[in-house]
Parts: sequence; C-alpha cells; structure tokens
Amino acid sequence: MLMSSVFTGLYAVLCIFCINYIIKKNKSKINIIIPCIIIAFLLRIFLAYTNMGHATDRGCFSSWASMLAKDGLTAFYSSDAFTDYPPGYMYILRYIGMIKNAFTVTLGIENIILRLPAIVCDIITGAIIYFIAKSNLSKTDSGIIGAFYLFNPAVIINSSVWGQVDSVYLVFILAGLYFLMQKKYYFFLFALAVLFKPQALILTPVYLFAIYEYIKDNGAKSVFKLIPHTLLAVLVLVAPMLPFDLNNVINQYISTLSSYKYATVNAFNLWGALGMNWNELTITVSVIGYVFIAVTCVISGFIYFKTKTSSKYFITGSFLYFATYMLSAKMHERYAFCAIALALLAFILSNKRKNFLLFLFITISQVINTAWILFVYETNPTKYYQSFFIIFASVLNLILLAYMTIYCVTDKSSNLFIPKQLNVFEPSQKSVKITRTDILAITCVTILYSVVALAGLGSHTAPQTDFLLKENYEISFDNTKNISEIAIFNGNIPIDEKNSVTIELSGENNNVLKTYKIDKCSVFKWEFITIDDINAKYAVIYSDHETPVKELAFFDNKKSLIIPIETSTLFDEQDTVPMRSSSFNSTYFDEIYHARTAYEFIHGLDVYEWTHPPLGKIFISLGIRLFGMTPFGWRIAGVMFGILMLPFMYLFAKKITLRTDISFVTCVIFAFDFMHFTQTRIATIDVYITFFVLLMYYFMYSYYKISFYDTTIKKTFVPLLLCGVSFGLGVACKWTGIYAGAGLCVIFFLTLIKRYREFLFAKENPDFENSTYICSVFLKNTFKTLLFCILSFIIIPVIIYVLSYIPYLMSEGGGLGEIIKNQRDMFIYHSKTVLSSTHPYSSMWYEWIIMKRPIWYYSGKISESLKEGISAFGNPLVWYPSIATLIFMLFRSVIKKDKIAIFISIGYLAQLIPWVYVDRVVFIYHYFPSTVFMVLSIGYTLNILTSRFKKLKLLPYLYAVFVVLMFVAFYPVLSGMAVNPRYVYNYLKWFEGWVLI
Repeated sequence: MLMSSVFTGLYAVLCIFCINYIIKKNKSKINIIIPCIIIAFLLRIFLAYTNMGHATDRGCFSSWASMLAKDGLTAFYSSDAFTDYPPGYMYILRYIGMIKNAFTVTLGIENIILRLPAIVCDIITGAIIYFIAKSNLSKTDSGIIGAFYLFNPAVIINSSVWGQVDSVYLVFILAGLYFLMQKKYYFFLFALAVLFKPQALILTPVYLFAIYEYIKDNGAKSVFKLIPHTLLAVLVLVAPMLPFDLNNVINQYISTLSSYKYATVNAFNLWGALGMNWNELTITVSVIGYVFIAVTCVISGFIYFKTKTSSKYFITGSFLYFATYMLSAKMHERYAFCAIALALLAFILSNKRKNFLLFLFITISQVINTAWILFVYETNPTKYYQSFFIIFASVLNLILLAYMTIYCVTDKSSNLFIPKQLNVFEPSQKSVKITRTDILAITCVTILYSVVALAGLGSHTAPQTDFLLKENYEISFDNTKNISEIAIFNGNIPIDEKNSVTIELSGENNNVLKTYKIDKCSVFKWEFITIDDINAKYAVIYSDHETPVKELAFFDNKKSLIIPIETSTLFDEQDTVPMRSSSFNSTYFDEIYHARTAYEFIHGLDVYEWTHPPLGKIFISLGIRLFGMTPFGWRIAGVMFGILMLPFMYLFAKKITLRTDISFVTCVIFAFDFMHFTQTRIATIDVYITFFVLLMYYFMYSYYKISFYDTTIKKTFVPLLLCGVSFGLGVACKWTGIYAGAGLCVIFFLTLIKRYREFLFAKENPDFENSTYICSVFLKNTFKTLLFCILSFIIIPVIIYVLSYIPYLMSEGGGLGEIIKNQRDMFIYHSKTVLSSTHPYSSMWYEWIIMKRPIWYYSGKISESLKEGISAFGNPLVWYPSIATLIFMLFRSVIKKDKIAIFISIGYLAQLIPWVYVDRVVFIYHYFPSTVFMVLSIGYTLNILTSRFKKLKLLPYLYAVFVVLMFVAFYPVLSGMAVNPRYVYNYLKWFEGWVLI
C-alpha cells in the first residue's frame, strides 16, 4: 500500500513536470511509444508473475476458465457455480482454460495467462491514446501522453496486480467514442463493451446525446440512417449470447445488476463517507441512488452540450463514470476506472489544464481505493470493512467530485501551466532582516521556556556504582532495627523473575524472620517494597543470577534510613536514596529503553534498544556524560533540543510572514503547546526527529523562495545542503524522517517546475527582461541542482546514517554486515513483530487530530489529596484551532494557489498521511512532528487575518495569552507536579477518554 502511494506520488510529479514539454507542441520526431510499450508490457508481465492478486477474482477466473474448457458454453450459466460475469469475456476464458488444460503451468505462469488479455488491452488502450494524440501533437509528445497511460499506477494495479479485466471493455468504449467523435455511429462497439461488462451502460447518456445532436443537425429523417447501425449493435450483442442459451444470459444480466444488495461494496464514495460500506441496501438508499443517477445524467447533458470541442465525448464520459461511482448505490471500488483514460483523452483534445488535473486526481483516487482493498482490507476484512480510512478517503473523493462538477460546468480553464499574467518570473526572497526587536523577542521566549522546562526536570543525583549481586551477601545493623520498607535501585538490567533479588531478615540469633523476593523493578528506577514491621539484626541478600544493583536501602517505620555496619558499593550512596519513587528520581515510560541504551553506548555494553537508529540515543548519552546517569542527565539533551526549536520556529515564522509580532506569537504558542513541553522532557527520541523535521523544512523553505535565475547556483546549494544534512540526521534518529523526506521531494520538484514554467515563458517571450539568460541557464542549472541533490539527499544522509552506528558497533561488534542486519531486524520488528501488540493508551492517527486519547506516561500517589501525573497531548487552544487553519491552508492551496499555504499543507500531510497506512500500535506522540506545521498554519492564518482586518491587530497577542494560560492550567498533569485530583477531574478532564492522573 505504501509503495503504491510512493509510486503514485512520483508518477504525478513526473507527469506534471513532463506535461509542460507537451504544451510547447515541439517539432521533435523521436518516437518513444514503441520502447514505452515494450517496457510497460514487460513490467506488467513481471508484476503478474510476482503477485497473486485479488484472491476471489483470481479464483473465479481460474475456475471459470476450467469449466468452460471442460463443459463448453451452454452449460456455463446453468451450473450451480457462482457466475456473475456476462458472456463476452467467457469466450476469452474458454481459450485460457484450454491452454491451462493442455499444459502443466506453475502458479506464476497461470497468473500471467489469466491476466494477459487485460495486459494486452492496456497496451492497446495506450496505443489508441497515442493515435488520437498524434492528430494534434508531435510523435514525441504523443508518445509521452501514451506513456502517461501505459505507466499509470491505477491501470497497472487493476490489470497486472489485482488481475481484473476492466481494461478489456475499455478498449471498445474508447474505440466507440473515437468514431462517435468522427460522426461515425458504430454502436456495435458500445454493444461489445456491454457484452464484456454491464458497467459500460454508464456511458449510455453520451450515445443518446450524440443521437439527439445528429438528428437535430440533420433533420428527423436522418434517424433512419442510424437504424442499420442499431440493428448491427443488437446483432453483435445477442449473437454471442446464443451459445450460452439466451434465457440464461438474460437472467445472468438481471441477477448481476441486482446482486450485491449493499449500499456500497468497498467503493470510497458517498455511502462510504456515511459509514455504510457493506450495509444492507435499503429502499431509501436505493431511491436516493437512482435520484443521483438522474441528476448525474442531467449534469452530464449540460456538460456535453456546453462543450464545443470534440473533447465533450470524453469529458462527459469521465464525469458520468466518476459521478456514478461516487453517488450510486451498489458500486464497487473499480467502477471509476474508465474515467482515467477518458479524462486523459479530454485533455488531449481540449488542451485544458484542469482536464489533465482530473486525470491525475482520479488516478490517485483509484490507486488509493484499489490498493487499500488489495493490500489492507483483504488481510482482515472483518477488521477493515468499516475502517475510518474508508470514511476519510470517501470524503476526499466527494471533494474531488465537487471540484470536477464545478469545473466541468464552468470550464474556464486556460492552457496547461502557462500563466495568464505577463510577468511570471518570481524573484528570490530577500534575506529576512533580523532586528533588535526580533532578537529580544526570541531571547525572552527562549529564556522563559527554558526556566519552565528545566524546573523539576529530574534529580541531579542517582546511584552510580554497581554491586554485582549473586552469592549470599550478609549485612548486620549495629543493633536490632525495626524495618518497614526496602528500596532498591538497579542498573541497566531489570529485576524480574529471572534476575530476582531475595532478602532474608534475621533476628539476633540469626533465625530467619521473613524472606522477601523482589522480582519486579525496571531499569534505573527506585522500587519501594513495603513490608511488615520486622525487628531484624541481620540480613542476607542474594540473587540466582548475576544481577547488577546500584543501591539498596532500609527504612524504619518513621521513614528514617537504616545504614548497615558493612560498607560496600551496595550501600555507598545512601545520600541519593529518596523518600519514594517518582518520575523525578526514576525512569518512566520508554525512558527504560532509550536512556538505558544511551548508558550502554557509553559503557560498551550489549545494546538493548535496537528498534530505532542510534543517533537519538547518542544525543541522550551526551547529557549522561555531562551530568551522570541521573534523571536530569538523561533528560537534559531533549530539553536543550526543545529549547533550540524555539529560535528556529521564530525565524521560520519570520521568513513566512515577514512580521515580528506574528513570529513572536507563533513562537509562543509552539513553546507552550503541551506536546512540545512533555515530549522534550522525557528521554525518548521523538524530540530529535521533530527538531530535524523543523530544520529540514526551514532550509527547504529557503530554497523554495530563491531562484537560480537571479541567485548564483552555489548560493542555492547552501539551503539544499543544510536540508539534506538535517534529513540525514533526522532519519538517523528515527525512520519516520523518511516521511518528511517525501514532503521535501514534492516541494523540491514543485520548485523546479516553477523554474521550468519561467523558462517556458521566457522562451515564448524573447522580449521579456532576462529571457535570453533564463533560456541559457535553465538546463545547466537544473542538471547541476539534480546532481547536487544526489549528494545532499542520498550520499550525505547515508554517510551520516552509517556513522551514527559507531557506538552501536563498539557495543555489539561487527561491521557493515551488522548495520545491514539491524536494518532488516528493524523492518521486521515494525512491520510484523508488533502488529499484534496492543496498549491501553494507543490511538489511531485520526484520533490524534481531536485528541481523543492522550498517552498516560506516569502516575504517582502521595496521599488521597495529592497525586502526580504526566500525559502527552496537545494544547486544546493550539490543536483544535489548527484543524480550521489547516483546512484554510488546503483551501488557499487549491483556490488561491498560495505558495506558502501549499508549503505548509505538504509539510503537514507528509507527516500525517503515512500513518494512515501503519497497522501497528501507534500513539499520539507520533503526531509531534506535525505540530510544527499546525503552529505555522495558525501563525500564517493570523498574518492573513490581521493584514486584512486592521482592527484585529491585538488578536494574535490575546490568543497567545490564552494559550499560555491554558498551559498554566494543565501544567500539573504535564510536569508530574503534585495536585489535588479533584482539580484534575473537575477542570482538566474534558473527555471520558482522557486519563491524566
């Protein structure tokens, strides 16, 4: 599923990049369609061989082929077998069955044979598109257009991976429309399409419109000229049915059209958006579906008769297919398939920019629908049949339908990517001037946050020396002591059933009074064991295995320390013993993994946590080296990175808004977002990846806003290099940095496309200032930039990643082979091992947006009236408004073509969308990198509002004040500060799912 999405994204970017070449109508005579056809065919054969496809469909085609070859045509529909396809394709399956019966074939070869008709029809369709394009474009341009279809991911998935046959009847659809465009009424082609798939009937209105138009233009008597074509169509439709027994075929069509009595069957459409996937079809839904079909036909008529070019046959057909798929009941996931090719042909014949965008959007929609069903849904239908993803994707498709309808009805688009404005050249953004006010603002916010973040961060003291406990270790007290509590602090090996510690307390006569077995104590954590008051003189401590213990302590019933007479490293740091265990003096949550591994890096011990790359733990180890293996030591690095985020966020906002006031407010709301505070104060690695995501996009924005036409190429390399280094550091902390890299890739190519548009404009307008220079440097600078990106985003990140493994290899030994093995182990762990894992405070990606379930990190009880808690979630005054501002960013991206909004939207979606496909247990802290773009969207929205409405100039400051006040109110449950539980339950627990203390 993820690979399908990545390939589709790259495909879309490449299409947009190439299409400008086509719009130039160049004179090149290089014919690339033949090599494209060969490569596309071989690619499909390979995918057919290596993919089992959709199990149900494959099984049906295979068994039908065998039945037809063995029993013939007549008995096919009268058998008890499930046969829900019309007779057209059965002729092809019969010959496939004969081949199967004649030869013994492997499973892979059988897959190829079963899918070969669809694969061949894919190639034929690409050739048809090339042939139609060649009437308007050069051979090279037509070849590129043909390649758009031949390598279309939705088409490849449908025929070669899934194993469906929609491309077979599409050939007849396209041929029929092509001749209709030539005023040749070959209805028999439409009849053949219906013979292969009844879904061809969706196109009926186009033929009715064409007939009406013909009669209108040629008079009522001209209808008689259509009779032979109509009779031929009836003959073509009926004759192939006769060998199957006509009554059986008619019953088959009726049963097929009435089967699957569900609102929708895995189609991401209106009914999917309403959560009705696989819901029983009711009369109400059925009636509404028919009403929508009628409305769709009316709108399609308006589109047809409004469009004056020959593209009307194809754009109307594309609309009919997509709108029917979206609005009608009983739709399947593939029923919009034909809309892809029809939209592409509409673009070829109209040269309209938005027709090409429709082609891309429908492609993406079909890839998401079919890939999700094939690679996710089929793995566990009972789990996914009404997944939230269906609702989410269906809503996006509804937005696409609305966009398609509005565009097709209005149709005022201009030529593709050639802007109307005379001066298309966008100069580089000048360096943002940092004033004294800016420096003062940054300093104030940073110092204020630093004080808040460092306060109560963790104890500066903790036991440091190890006592290797194994055989009996005897101790005594100066006299008989009342012992009521035992405290133990172990090292990097947890105390459990295997490494348990036993303590025997004895009286003056060495008679054993009580034996206590400690079999539960996490790493670098104080564990307190309350015991019955025992008056003991001696104690024997031992373990069945060698267990490193850093400190042991005894308390009497007055909570006073009892120090043994014997001196050893087991009792040498009694001044570090706290009165109770808490987050202040012990590890909590995943600190037991990451802080422990950082310690092991320092001491060259076997590494425990290997499920993430090493760099994040290396940063943690730096704090430990400076401040010791103490809570403060293992947390300080994260806090420092959290503090460093603030100046960069300020500078980022200043680059975007060019305003000091908005930059200050943006920095403040980021500083006092709950997630930023909590995640930077815990010794886990999410703070580091978030910091480097911020840096990546900060530097990419710098590149996004400069041009190699008015800036030396070397200067444009600087932000790319810094971005690439940040990317490498981020991925070396956590693989999720790759998600950010996908967004960077999109932004980078959008920037190059912008440069390409400027190049085209300069070439079209030689009188334009600097046009000669622009034309002369475009190819050279583009080539240099792409080469430099290989260095910045591949070579350097790989070097950084490998170097980050030095401490790991020093602990584990080995070399490059060990690094490669670790990558494989990490992939298996995240993709398979933890798939079945559960956690009471995990949450799905869509629940993060509304903060349905914070993750509860720590809880401590001092008394009935005082408790402690630490939870990770967002500041409601930041996260909830960001929902609106992010939608606003998407709106401005699409409607206003706002480049800043586009940048923020891409950054946010790159961080969120990959989690849609992640099946393993996930938590709200995985949303932390997204907060960078949430906050930027708020800052940019405030900038727009206050620029348009001067009376709102105090709004940003007022908003920031309330954000800080909200932080103050929730501070106890973010920091672990002791608080009365009633305050939390009465004022802070906003939703039932919030566990805060």
